[in-house]
Formats: sequence, structure tokens, C-alpha cells
Amino acid sequence: MSITKIRTCLWFDDQAEEAANHYISTFGGDSKIVNTQNDETGSIMLVEFELRGTLFLGLNGGRAKWSFNEAISFQVECEDQAEIDHFWEKLGEGGDESRRQCGWIADKYGISWQVMPKSLKMMLSPEDKAAAGRVTVAMMKMTKIDVDLLEKAFRG
Repeated sequence: MSITKIRTCLWFDDQAEEAANHYISTFGGDSKIVNTQNDETGSIMLVEFELRGTLFLGLNGGRAKWSFNEAISFQVECEDQAEIDHFWEKLGEGGDESRRQCGWIADKYGISWQVMPKSLKMMLSPEDKAAAGRVTVAMMKMTKIDVDLLEKAFRG
């Protein structure tokens, strides 16, 4: 058996197209709506969209009993503080203020995002365990990640 693609399907009440357009404007680049499918009434039921090469499906399925939570999140790997600031602002716009910690943020649709610097992996996995520990302690005190403070903690 050959699997060619695995996509994340996000279940919305009726905001799939709105959410797709919000994410496309946030991530820019080659992000786009790939396809839409209508239901029998002509309303959009599915929105297939791409964010910088990653495919998603947005389903307008109603919210009978399900909602998004932190058990699933999407990690946005940022090159620098300017990118972190951009994604933090755009993804956090209208989001749940109580769900913001250690670089995690919940957007206005309830989806959790981890807005992290690319350099964090290196800082958390050095041979110097004390440096990794200092970075972890510093990060746990942050809401939005501050790259300069993490680098200072790493250096000691």
C-alpha cells in the first residue's frame, strides 16, 4: 500500500473559508486555496488550502460537541524575532488570551500554534546540559518567545 499524502482536516462550525483566508494572509508566500467543494445547498463544505507547501482541509461540519484544544498544535519554526513577532501578532489576533504561554498561542478559531525560533532545537539539545536547562527555565517564564533572552540563557 502506498500513501501519497497525509493532510490535516480542521473541523469548523461554518468558518472554514474565513479561516483558510486568514491563514493564507498570515503565512503568505505560496499559500493559497487549492479547491472548494459545496454541499447540496451551494454552501462551501470543504476548503482545501496550502500553507507554504503543507496541505490542509477545512471542513464546515458544525460544532455539535467538538472543539480544538492544546492536544494538537502546529509548530511555526521562525528564523528570527521579527518572524516570531509577525506570527504571534497575526495568529493571536482575536485569540484566547488565557491560552498563551511558552510560545504557544490559541488563535480566534481555537487552534493552538507553537511560534518558536529555529535555533531553539540547538539550544535545547547541546552536550552542555546546564545550558539546555537554563534555556528551558527562561522559556517557561515567557509568553511570547524572546530570542535574545533565550540566547543569553544559553550562553550563561
